[in-house]
Amino acid sequence: MQKILQVVAVIAVFGGLMLFNRYALTLGQAAQESVNEYYIQRIIMAVWLALAGFVVELPRIYRDLSQPGGRFAIDWAVLLVLGLPALALALLPILVAGGKVPVPLWLLQPNALPAEVIGAFLFGLSVGKSIIQEEYRVF
Repeated sequence: MQKILQVVAVIAVFGGLMLFNRYALTLGQAAQESVNEYYIQRIIMAVWLALAGFVVELPRIYRDLSQPGGRFAIDWAVLLVLGLPALALALLPILVAGGKVPVPLWLLQPNALPAEVIGAFLFGLSVGKSIIQEEYRVF
């Protein structure tokens, strides 16, 4: 089952990138129609990549789930250290528009969004890494 999940993870990463590119092609048209539609489309693009990042960790989560004697817990330190900066990168266009934060122009190119791509994928990856198995003993 773990090998099947690894294949699914590879397919999900390619699928997430293809769906991201599908929405990126029409991003310029969405920007001309409505500002809200433009930002909603960018958030949808980030969600596809975050799901792809989470699916990469799915084989490890399944392996931990199949072992007896443990329960799932969330490692809040991983979410804080890895997830928060990744979420800020994934939502960088919204943070820049709302907070008027100065950012290098190469991070905010309209159709090539490197900060959003990297941040969304790392956010999904950090959410997957934060799910850990906690051992417990019954006396």
